[in-house]
Amino acid sequence: MLARLGLTPYSFRATAAYYLSFVGLGVVTASVGPALPFLREQVQITLAEASSLVVAQSAGFMLGSFLAGPLTDRVRAHGLFQLCLLVSAACALAVPNMPDFPLLLVCLF
Repeated sequence: MLARLGLTPYSFRATAAYYLSFVGLGVVTASVGPALPFLREQVQITLAEASSLVVAQSAGFMLGSFLAGPLTDRVRAHGLFQLCLLVSAACALAVPNMPDFPLLLVCLF
């Protein structure tokens, strides 16, 4: 069936992994807003300060997009994407354990 579609087993697995990665990235991105009250209590900040977490996350995505575009022309794009996903996953897993507001900002950036 894959041959009729012009796909190799590797390209099919890579495409499926990319789709699942983007679904996971969307879930992590969307979960910051509802988690703001819990994150605010965790690091003892006001709600106005907690809203800067959303700004930091959005600024990180924007800066990452600007930097990754030209960088994919110079290095292997699949490897760069995999590295970015691993760093994003590590930061997403570290967010509940961040005791400090500046560390939380850096982790979400």
